[in-house]
Amino acid sequence: MRFRRRVGQRVNRWLSVTILIGSASVCPAQDTAVILGGGQVGSWSTVGFVANTSSSGVRLTVEPFTGPCPALCPPLEADLAAHASLSLENVLAYTNATVATFATFYVTANPPTGSPSEATVAVPDIGARLVDQTHPGRSVDVPVVLRSRLEAVNPTTLNFGGVYHGGLGHSNLVLGNIVRAAGTNSDDLPVTIDLFDAGGALLGTVSLTVPYNGTALIGDVAGYISTVPVALGQVRVTKSGGGALMWGILYTVDANGAVTATPGLPVSP
Repeated sequence: MRFRRRVGQRVNRWLSVTILIGSASVCPAQDTAVILGGGQVGSWSTVGFVANTSSSGVRLTVEPFTGPCPALCPPLEADLAAHASLSLENVLAYTNATVATFATFYVTANPPTGSPSEATVAVPDIGARLVDQTHPGRSVDVPVVLRSRLEAVNPTTLNFGGVYHGGLGHSNLVLGNIVRAAGTNSDDLPVTIDLFDAGGALLGTVSLTVPYNGTALIGDVAGYISTVPVALGQVRVTKSGGGALMWGILYTVDANGAVTATPGLPVSP
């Protein structure tokens, strides 16, 4: 899972550093599932399911909606009957876009049209994974987290182990500046990223800023920070200030091409 350095072109290498910005609208006061780094990039695309496990219908709102549409795209809405399921590809709608979309998607469950204003519903069960369309046997689950749990933790530091750079594999880092439920904070997300080797020695530090509602993709993050080969290293991401809500996932590809995903915190949906 590597991408080249050119943005906006379908390629087979991770971009060195790419930051994508979504629409900054405020979501309804229902809970929301956050899919960090979903959509499509290079030969990798997101597949999966959305299953309504409740005995009543829900109305899904998905942002960003990637088109095709004239000018500004509104959020995608879809009705999901009781105990019904949809493919995640149809829910995200990235396959309809005129260009490949790799972003943070927000799936919010709302009461069906005509429900009482005080009605609440639970977020459906969502399973997501990235699949290499050129080698469909290569895939990795994407950790999906509820925004309410992220807001409750409000992480200031994310830690990732098992980092590789060199002949034994490489690790790619995805960071998101997550839109809060109330939409009260639109801060950018400044971070410092530290790289440690297996013995705990600091190999290097970089700083970057993820814009509000942005998704940063750092290919071969250890190689981005240092030229020293790394095996079983660690990456630490620290928020430098501000009120942004941070989330991150590390994808590591080993020498055999197998891919694993590690969230920055053990926060499950």
